[in-house]
Amino acid sequence: MIRYVAVALALCCAAGVAFGAEVAYTNQTDWEAALAGRPIRSGDFPTTSVPLTGATVVGYGITLTFPANHGGMTTGGDGWRGDVHTFGDPAFNLITFDSPIDAFRGSFDVGTDFPPPGQAIFLRFGDGPSFKLARDDHKPGFFGWMSDTPVSQIMVTGNDNLYYQASSVQFVPAVPEPATVWTVLALIGVVGTTKLRQRRRD
Repeated sequence: MIRYVAVALALCCAAGVAFGAEVAYTNQTDWEAALAGRPIRSGDFPTTSVPLTGATVVGYGITLTFPANHGGMTTGGDGWRGDVHTFGDPAFNLITFDSPIDAFRGSFDVGTDFPPPGQAIFLRFGDGPSFKLARDDHKPGFFGWMSDTPVSQIMVTGNDNLYYQASSVQFVPAVPEPATVWTVLALIGVVGTTKLRQRRRD
C-alpha cells in the first residue's frame, strides 16, 4: 500500500501548479499579484545588537547567522542590518528558514564607506543563481523572488566592503496547493478501493 501511495504522490506533484521559473521582481505589486493570495509570513526578529564575534538570531520561522560583526549589525522587527566584506569577516550572512520557501521579498538599502561604482550585494537562493542588488538601485529598493524550486537558505555576499539594511522582510512557505492535496487523497482512495476489490476476488 505504501508503494501505491508514493506513486500517487509522485503523480500529484508532477501535475501540480508551478510558478514556472525562478523570477526576480523589482515591483512589490507584481510580486504580490504573482502570489495569487497565498499567505505571507514576516520574520519578526528580536531587537538585538550583534556582538563582534558574530551571532545567530532566531526570528519567526527564520534564522540569521552572522559569522562576525564588522560594526553596527543589529536585528529587530521585520528586518536587520547586515555587513559583508570581500576582505576579512564577515564574508557572508546566512538566512535559514524553518521550512522550505518558494517566495521572498524585502526592502534593501545598500551602502558603503568607500563608494566606487559597481558595488552590490548578492542574494543566492539555495544552489541557484545569485541576484545582484546594486548599491545605486537600492537606496532603498524593493527586491522580490519567486521560484518553482523551494529553498531553505539564502546567502548574502558582496563585491566590496558593504553594509545593508533589510526591512519589510517576508516569505512564503512552500506548501502543496489545495487542488494538489485533494488530488493526492483521490488517488489514494482509488488505489485503496482497487486493492480491496483484488483481495475480495482472491
